[in-house]
Amino acid sequence: IAGEEHSWGQHFFNWNTPAYWSDINRQAETNLHNVSHWFNHRPRLVLEIGIAIGGILIPLIQSRVGLFRQPLLALLTPPVQLTVVAVVALVVKVINHLWKGDVVGTELLIRPSEALETFIYLFLLYYAIVLGRRVRALEAAGVRQVPL
Repeated sequence: IAGEEHSWGQHFFNWNTPAYWSDINRQAETNLHNVSHWFNHRPRLVLEIGIAIGGILIPLIQSRVGLFRQPLLALLTPPVQLTVVAVVALVVKVINHLWKGDVVGTELLIRPSEALETFIYLFLLYYAIVLGRRVRALEAAGVRQVPL
């Protein structure tokens, strides 16, 4: 993610974008996410939906009916502590929409889309850390297969 966000070092090492790539990249950078909505907005939407479901909806359901008892679901479910990150991401998403519609100005956030990306990345990073710890704990316990 960091490589893609930083155009794979283009701005650190000051290389020029090849002409053929500059023609298809709307910011003339050496990255994929400025080439098409399919490389930028669509994957981000999938992540935003996943964060809303895994970070807000599932913890809300679990607070009402209890934790998932199926081992695989329990393994893959984001921890409730990530709800804070998911809620902040959702709030920033709303601010971003309001900012694009000129309902709010830059006094709230200068570039809400960048803040939103930060919280998306934080959620993914924290979830990857938790999932890695869970898998290592299962391996240390000698569990070789997690049943459905």
